[in-house]
Amino acid sequence: MRVAFLSANARSGDAIGNQLAAKVAFFRQRGADARVFLDDESRLHPALAKVCAAFDEEWLAAADLIFVEYGQHFPLLDRLPFLANGTARVVFDYHGVTPAHLGDGQHRGVLERGADHRGLVWFADAALAHSQFACRELSAPTGFPEARLSRLGYPLDDRWFEAAPVEEAKRLRADLGLSGATVLLFVGRLAANKGLPTLVDALAQLQPRTPPVHALLVGPDDDLYRAAADRLRHQAEAMGVADRLHILGRVEERRLRAAYRAADVFVMPSLHEGFCIPVREAMACGVPVVACRAAALPETVGNAGLTFASNDANDLKRQIERVVDSCSEGINTHPLRVAVVVGRIGTDFVGGAEASLRLMAQTLSGAGHRVEVFTTAGDALGGIPVHRFAADPSDAEQLAKCSQRIEQASGEIPSEVADEYLALSLNSSALLAELAGRADDFDAILVGPYLCGLTVAMARAFPAKTVLVPCFHDEPAARLPTFRAAFERVGGVFYHTREERDFAQAELGVNVPGAAVVGTCQDASALGHPLYGERLVGTGRRYVLYAGRRCVEKNLPTLLDFAARYAKAHPERFTFAFTGEGAMPIPRAPWVRDLGFVSARAVDDLIAGADAVVQLSRRESLSLVALRAWMHGVPVFADAACAVLAGPIGRHGGGQLVANYDDFATALDDLWTQPEHWQARGEAARQAIVAEYGSPATFLARLEAALGDLSLPLAERMVRHGRLLAQGDARDAWRERFGQLVEGWLDAPAIVGREAASVEPRFSEWIVPARIGSAMLPVRVHNLGTRPLLAEGPARIVVRVLLLNADGEPTTSVLPRLLPPGQHISIGLPIALPSEPGHYQLSLRVERADANCLLPLEADETRLPLRVTDADASTPMIDAVQKPLVAAERLRQLPDGYHDVTEGFLAGWKRRIKQKLLHNFKHAYVDVALRQQSAFNACVVEALNELLEREAENKAFSSAPRAPRSALEERCEALEERLARLEARLNSQEEIAS
Repeated sequence: MRVAFLSANARSGDAIGNQLAAKVAFFRQRGADARVFLDDESRLHPALAKVCAAFDEEWLAAADLIFVEYGQHFPLLDRLPFLANGTARVVFDYHGVTPAHLGDGQHRGVLERGADHRGLVWFADAALAHSQFACRELSAPTGFPEARLSRLGYPLDDRWFEAAPVEEAKRLRADLGLSGATVLLFVGRLAANKGLPTLVDALAQLQPRTPPVHALLVGPDDDLYRAAADRLRHQAEAMGVADRLHILGRVEERRLRAAYRAADVFVMPSLHEGFCIPVREAMACGVPVVACRAAALPETVGNAGLTFASNDANDLKRQIERVVDSCSEGINTHPLRVAVVVGRIGTDFVGGAEASLRLMAQTLSGAGHRVEVFTTAGDALGGIPVHRFAADPSDAEQLAKCSQRIEQASGEIPSEVADEYLALSLNSSALLAELAGRADDFDAILVGPYLCGLTVAMARAFPAKTVLVPCFHDEPAARLPTFRAAFERVGGVFYHTREERDFAQAELGVNVPGAAVVGTCQDASALGHPLYGERLVGTGRRYVLYAGRRCVEKNLPTLLDFAARYAKAHPERFTFAFTGEGAMPIPRAPWVRDLGFVSARAVDDLIAGADAVVQLSRRESLSLVALRAWMHGVPVFADAACAVLAGPIGRHGGGQLVANYDDFATALDDLWTQPEHWQARGEAARQAIVAEYGSPATFLARLEAALGDLSLPLAERMVRHGRLLAQGDARDAWRERFGQLVEGWLDAPAIVGREAASVEPRFSEWIVPARIGSAMLPVRVHNLGTRPLLAEGPARIVVRVLLLNADGEPTTSVLPRLLPPGQHISIGLPIALPSEPGHYQLSLRVERADANCLLPLEADETRLPLRVTDADASTPMIDAVQKPLVAAERLRQLPDGYHDVTEGFLAGWKRRIKQKLLHNFKHAYVDVALRQQSAFNACVVEALNELLEREAENKAFSSAPRAPRSALEERCEALEERLARLEARLNSQEEIAS
C-alpha cells in the first residue's frame, strides 16, 4: 500500500509535524510504503527524515491514499487537480487558517492566500478537521458537504507529559527566581493572533497579589516573532511588570515538560485556534487551564477549564483568581442532601425539563438520598417533600412581546432585553427567600430549565451549590450573554446528550468544570401495545406519528406542509396522527387524525403501533418521544439540522434525516415499500438505546458521580477532568479512531469529480459605441461541477472570448479567485471592439488554460449579440468606468513567467538566504509587493465590475443624451492615472525580480 503526504512543512514540535509523524508511524507499522513530500524541510521532525522524498508524480499517480496537510497554500498543491480522480483516495486534512486581520502585517498575504484556497478541498474524496469549529471554518466558505467531513483531535503522548520529573520543574522555578510565586504559563508561537498583550495586561492587574504572580512564555520568539516579543517586553516594562514576564523562547522538549510541571495555571489568550494542542498538553500534566472564549478553544477546554472574553484582561484576571483561590465547599455528606427547584412538577406537565428533574428527584430519593422539591405548582411525588410557593406577578402579554423580540433578533440582543425577559418570566421571591435561609441544609441544588428567571436567580444566589439542568438547544435566547454570565460559576451542569454538551461548550462558551452528560432513564419493560395504538388512530391504515407540543418551535408548520404534499401524491398510503397540546391547529383532512392530549400510556401505545415517529424540530436537548420510539424499535424521521437527533441516528441507524420535502417523500416511500427493512433498523436502535438509557442503576451512578464532583475545589476539579480529556487524545485511542476513518475512506465509493461551468452575460444584447475602442463585458461565471475552478497554476481556468464575424484572435481572462462548486462570481471580460459599426456575435466559453489537462471542462458555449454603433450610445457612468477598468484588468495578474523566489528549483536555499541574511526582508519585498499589488488590482477590477453590472441592470446602454461631467468621471480619471503609475512600478519590480 502506498500512502503519500503533501505538506508545506513538517517541523519538530509543530502540530502538523507531530501529527504527520504519528500518521507515518501508523502506516509504516502496517507495512505501508509511506512518503512525505514537503515544500520546506527546515527544522524537520526527526521521525520523518527517512521518509521525506523529492516530488515524484509517477509514484504519486500509483498511490492508494494521499493526505493533503492544509494549514496554508503551498506550491505542491498545484498538482492536486491532476492527482484527483486517479486511483488514490485523497484526504484533505484541514489544520485551520488564521484570519488575515489577526496576523502580523508581513504574514497577512500568506494568510489571505491560505483562506482563499481552502476550496481546494473539493479535489478530495474526504476531509478531516480537528474540531467542530474547524469543520465549520472549512465547510462554510467552500460549501463542502458535511457528510464527507470527519472530526478527529490530535494525537497526544499523555504518558510523556505525565512523566515530567518534579525535580526539573523545581530547578526551572529556582533558575527564574519563582520558587514561591504563582506561575502562569503560555506555550505557543509569539504571533499576533495569540492575544498575549491581554495576558501581560492581566499580569499587571494581578501585581498586588501575594504570593507574586509571574508569567512564563514558551515558544518561538526569533525571526518572524522577534518584533512581537519585543512589543511584549516594552508593554511589560511600561506597566511595571517587566520582572514578572519571562520569555524563554523555543526550548527543548525536556525543558517544555518541566515548564508545564512548574505552572500553577495555563493561560491561552489566543483569538483564533483550530484546536490548540498546548491546552490538552497542560491538561495531561495536571495544570488547570484558562483560555479565551474564541474559535475552537471553548470546545477544546470542554468541561475541564474556564474561559474568558476575548481581549478582556479584567475577565482573565477574574478567572485566574477563581482557580488560584479555589477551595473545597465541604460537600462530602452521605446520603446527599439535594434540593430540586423547578417551576412546576408532576405527571400532568409534559415539558421535557420538568419530566427530567422529576426523574432525577425520584431516582436520588429512591437510592436513599434526601431530596426536597421547591416549586410554584405541582403534585406530590411519592414520599418526596414538595414545597409550593407563590409565583411573582408578571405581565404575560409583555413577556410574549419580549420573547418575540429575542426570537426575531438578527444581531446582538441588548442586555436590557434579556434582563426584561428574565424579570417577566417565572420567578418566586418567596421560594428564593426560603432557600436562602436553608442553603446550608443542602449539598446541591438542581435547577432548570435555563430559559427561566427562577433558574438564573438560583445560579446567581447559590453558584457553588447550583447544578444546572439547562435543556439547551440552538435558539436565539441561548446565545444571550446574560445566560452564559449567570451560568459560568455554577457548581455543575447536567446534560442529557453529548450533542447538547458540545453545543453548550463549543457554541455558547458555557465551560463549567465537572459538567457531565447524565442522560436519562427509560423503562424498557413498560412498553405500549401496537393494537391499542391502531385502535386509537382508528383509520385501519398504517400511520406515522407526531407527539409533542403544537408550536412553531417544534417546526410543526413544516411537518404539516410536507405531510399534506405527500398525502396529496399518495392518498392511499399513510395516516398522519398527531397528539399533544398547543395553540397551533391541526387541519381537518382525510389524511389527518388529531388525537389531542392523551396520557403517557396512550402515547406509548400510539408509538408501538406506528410505522415511524416524525420529529422535524431543530430545537431539542433530548427528545423523549424519540427515545420512547427507539425503545419500541420504531424508527424516527428527524430534521437533518437537529444535532441531538442526528447524532444517535448516525450512530445507531434507527431512522432517517431529512433536509427537505424530497428527502421526506423518499423516506416515506421506502418505509411504505420496505417495512421489514425499517423494522430491522428500529430493532438495532432499540438495542443501543436500551444499553445507554435503559438501566436505572447506570443513571443513578451518573448522577451520584457528577454530584460528588461538587466536593472538590475548583482547581482540583479542573485537573481531574483535564486528565480525562487528555486521555481521550492519547496515542492509542487516537490510532484506533484514525484507523477506523482510514478504513472508511478506503471502502467508500470513489468520488468522480466533474468540471463544468457556464458564462452568463448580464444582458441579452450588448450595445457599445465604436469610439471607445475596448470595453469590459460584465458576466457571471457559474461553477456547475463538483471540482473548484482555479484562478492560477497549471490547471487554471480561463474565460475565452471570440468575435465570430470579425477578424481577431480570441482573448482570455482568468478568474479573480478560486471558485468552489455551486458558487458564482462576477467578472469583466476585456474586449477589443470592431472599428466599424455593425452587428456582431461573441462566443463565450470556460476552458482549462492547460491544453494537456487530464479532465476536459464541461462548459456550454454562450452566444451574445454585439451591436457596435457610431452613435453615442453609452451613459456617462459606463463611459467613465470602461477605460480604467480595462487597464486595471491588464494589471490584475502577476506577470507571465513570474515565480515567487521561495518557489521552484533550490527553493529551500533561497528561503534560508532570504530569511537569515536579509532578516526575512519583510518576507521578501518583491514577492509581497507583487502579490499585494495583484490583490489590490483584483479588488479594483471587482469593484468596478460590480459598478458596471449594477448600472447594466438598472439601465442598458441607450442613446440617452450625455450628461454633464460627473464626479464619478473625475474619480475614474484619477484611477486611470494611478493605474498607469502602478503599471510602471510593476515593470520596475519585474526587473528587480529578474
